[in-house]
Amino acid sequence: MSSKKVNLKPIALITGSTKGIGKSIAKTLENQNYTVIRNGRGKLNNRNYIQADLSNLKGINKIINYVNKKFGYINVLVNNAAYTKYIKFSNYKKLTDKIYNKIFFVNFTAPYKLCTGLEKALLKSKKKNDIEPHIINIASIAGITGEGSNIAYCASKGAVITLTKSLSKCMKPIRVNSVSPGLIKTGFVKFPKKHYREYAKRTLVNKIGLPEDVAHLVNLLLKNKYISGQNIVIDGGGGGVN
Repeated sequence: MSSKKVNLKPIALITGSTKGIGKSIAKTLENQNYTVIRNGRGKLNNRNYIQADLSNLKGINKIINYVNKKFGYINVLVNNAAYTKYIKFSNYKKLTDKIYNKIFFVNFTAPYKLCTGLEKALLKSKKKNDIEPHIINIASIAGITGEGSNIAYCASKGAVITLTKSLSKCMKPIRVNSVSPGLIKTGFVKFPKKHYREYAKRTLVNKIGLPEDVAHLVNLLLKNKYISGQNIVIDGGGGGVN
């Protein structure tokens, strides 16, 4: 096969992309002429959709095999799928082993396995078009501040930020960055209503973020070829940092 670029459409895989932040990222990249591979646990009538549960190795391998067999390459991997459960820090003993293990598997193990398992597919993209390979991990401000839906969630997102920095060193020339949103208006976590009002007051923009805000940042990162190994905070200007 010729090593010359054939200018095929760029391909992006976005995990957890049936709703919320992931869905918004998918729409944004489709508008940028990407072929988007969506992923979720439920059924979805979409041409490039892979139904897979990322709380187990079977689901992870299913996605890797799907990408390799149907496409052969991807330009972008966005590890967005996540799991949590609201448990007040004062009730930390309710954080059972089952919940703890699932949080760390979905939020940390799955991104790591997908990054390493799709490394060859990402590197192949350099011969397909001019879009450089890029991994973006959706972390959280909770991974920096230690404030979030529960202790394990905060720790898992902190681990994702560190993973991003480590992978950027050993997977080059693939760029690896993470994005740490503050509180975003989705149904991901069922916080008490007063939590949203209090958080908005803590921000410099006096409001809660939207999924589109995160999607725009992801798009900007993909366009900037001189950023790697970084964690970019998007929290309205200090809403999550004291």
